[in-house]
Amino acid sequence: MRRLEIALLFPLLAGVLMCGPSESSETKLHLVVPKILSEQAARRLAGEADAPSPVLILEGVQVVMNQGLTIDVLGEPKRGSSRPGPLLAVAGVVAQEPPESANSAVHKITITVPLNEKAAELLARQSQVTLTLKVEGEGKIKLDRAYFDTKESH
Repeated sequence: MRRLEIALLFPLLAGVLMCGPSESSETKLHLVVPKILSEQAARRLAGEADAPSPVLILEGVQVVMNQGLTIDVLGEPKRGSSRPGPLLAVAGVVAQEPPESANSAVHKITITVPLNEKAAELLARQSQVTLTLKVEGEGKIKLDRAYFDTKESH
């Protein structure tokens, strides 16, 4: 009986190992860092817990009703490094219709993305920054604009 279980497990394990990582596409965003945000990030780095965390706004993101969307926000990699930059946030949208649904209508939404503490390191005392949006699945993310929220409190 044990041999039968192993014989059945082998094809399953081989299938899992043959599956490569899912495809993803990247979109580079070159953003202006507002002076107030740069100052807030510097205050956060200095240990001032009351300084607001940085927030990225993705406006006019095109989503298909029967597909979900996962976005990794990456910072700039260190100079000379071939590795990706630090992960600053993960945002997502849940499909509004089942995947087998014929409703593949495209809608535009705004996604508010709170960034983690690593973002403060990248934004402190900077006037501009390049972020990478990495999207799982096919095609690049389509959006109208991206910017940093500069409200004093969140």
